[in-house]
Amino acid sequence: MFFVFGNSMMIESFIKPLKKIIDYEKEYERDITLNEYKIIMNDFILNLSKTIPLVLKIILKLVYNMVKKFFSIDENNYGPLYTLLFFNFFINPKVQIIYSINSVKSVFIRSLNKLIYATIYNSKIKEEKFNNYNEFIEIYHKQIQIFIFENIIELNIDDDKIKKSLSDIFTEQFLIYPEFLIYKDTEFLCNTIFKTKKE
Repeated sequence: MFFVFGNSMMIESFIKPLKKIIDYEKEYERDITLNEYKIIMNDFILNLSKTIPLVLKIILKLVYNMVKKFFSIDENNYGPLYTLLFFNFFINPKVQIIYSINSVKSVFIRSLNKLIYATIYNSKIKEEKFNNYNEFIEIYHKQIQIFIFENIIELNIDDDKIKKSLSDIFTEQFLIYPEFLIYKDTEFLCNTIFKTKKE
């Protein structure tokens, strides 16, 4: 769902700011500088607020509601949303490879991914070379919290416009869903169910 609906968001909020700084397909051997981290994060958060599609906001809000329903978490604990949006999408090595970003090969990308991970979970990096980054990790974490609150937490999924967009997700108004993907999704689902039953 994130790959299908989030392609434009990925390009505008992550790929373009990254390409302003580095040719990540050619430069592999250097770490990200503090100034580069600040530029990328400023652009990333700003563009993310402008480009995240409504359907992904709704999915994230539904996930947040279900997590709150079935697990005991604090009201302002957005960890599941950080994991789904950032860890499983933006800095997921498999997703990045689709966009020709090789985190295995590139020291720069590995450093950036590590910093984004630290930022979303507000955790300090203990490596000495990143000491100066830690205060900015906290600053950008707060900005991400604000982004999550304003774009997802405050979303009213009972609003008529939201309900209509949910019912229209797989219509041509939003997306022509390729037939081969339906078969792939079905195959994946069946394999998952049968694997679970065997275990």
